[in-house]
Amino acid sequence: MGYCRTMQQPPPPGFAEYPRGGWQPSYQELKDLSDGYFGLSRAFIINVVLALAVRLAGSANPRLEEDLGLVSVTVLGIALIVFFATLGPNRRIGAGLGWKPSGPILASVLMGLNSALCCGIVGYLVVQGMAMKRIKQYGIKTGLFGLRKQDIQARLEELRSAHP
Repeated sequence: MGYCRTMQQPPPPGFAEYPRGGWQPSYQELKDLSDGYFGLSRAFIINVVLALAVRLAGSANPRLEEDLGLVSVTVLGIALIVFFATLGPNRRIGAGLGWKPSGPILASVLMGLNSALCCGIVGYLVVQGMAMKRIKQYGIKTGLFGLRKQDIQARLEELRSAHP
């Protein structure tokens, strides 16, 4: 006969009862993950706008694209802007996922460096995907374009009222 907690039987001889660690829903974790997720969406829009502006400036004046120094400064500038735009959201996601303090910094550095290629979309997709995977554990469904703020807000209110 197996040990059944619902029957309140003691554990068999030679076995100890211990609390089993497991994931527990947390208001703060979900808040951090959702703030980071939507913060990265805003940072991606900034990244795309910067990339388009640089492209338009380059096509308006072809000599700008030929000047290696100017191109290098522009790429470095965009990388720094993307780094700072993604650092806050990455910190929130890192807090929600239990990353080490260096994790969000590394993610933002890589997103900044990758911003010259495809606006760094791979980095955004990877980090937002990690956040979305955990957010789904809260029972929140995703749609065609990802998560909906109102669904997350409703779940946050449930968590707040359950654990005042």
